[in-house]
Amino acid sequence: MKRRHLLEFNERSECPKFIRDSVVETLGMGLRFIKMGNIIGPPFAEFMQRAKVSKVLDLCTGTGVPVSLLAQWLKDHGDQSPKFLVSDLFPNHESFEEITNQDDLDITSVAESVNALDVNPELEHDTRTIINSFHHFTPAMAEAILEDTVQKDKSIFIYEGFRRDPMGLAPTGPWMTLALLANPWLAKRSKFLKIVFSFIIPIIPLIAMWDGFVSTLRIHSQEDLMQMVSKWPHYEWNYSEHPYARGGRAVIFSGNPKNEQA
Repeated sequence: MKRRHLLEFNERSECPKFIRDSVVETLGMGLRFIKMGNIIGPPFAEFMQRAKVSKVLDLCTGTGVPVSLLAQWLKDHGDQSPKFLVSDLFPNHESFEEITNQDDLDITSVAESVNALDVNPELEHDTRTIINSFHHFTPAMAEAILEDTVQKDKSIFIYEGFRRDPMGLAPTGPWMTLALLANPWLAKRSKFLKIVFSFIIPIIPLIAMWDGFVSTLRIHSQEDLMQMVSKWPHYEWNYSEHPYARGGRAVIFSGNPKNEQA
């Protein structure tokens, strides 16, 4: 299937903030329901050993739920968890405060905007993660992110919850639907607006479903990714797919300098 970079409403600055927040909150709640930490944790633990990870800069963090689930899984399973630094082009400071206040996890945040295509070299880290967000970038932008990583001699770990296949949403559908129904009532901000535009004027569910569908068409395939990184043979590049409940398949792409392997 050919990759198609169709419109996602949640990316547009014209989209009201309470709608953008609601879509992202729903995704985060759904990821908690499906226990995403159990999916991403084992391959990241293996990557940690290979790339000698100690401090991670999480790019395109959003609400921070995915990285907090990963950090919690590493802690619960006895793996030495690295320090995590969360960041975003448009930082959600309220969400960042919530995840950095978890006393049992070593997570801090970057207050200023961080551009994944040109990361400030003063931000101390050895590894970058992009969780459920790499598909937002066009092929040219995705390659620029990888190029910036290589030029600055960092490792990178990219996770997507499904392959380029509209049916990839089906395994998580029941949990995401439950999150879509629950989030308006549990929201800490703009609760009234989220209830109205979820149940009376169902704009939020329609946008969430459309954006999810479009996301499945934007995933970068193994062939796409390997072609992007073919110019950097001094890195070890790995592509893998990891099955999870109900027939789901997560995609992981990682790279690290060959001299950094254990």
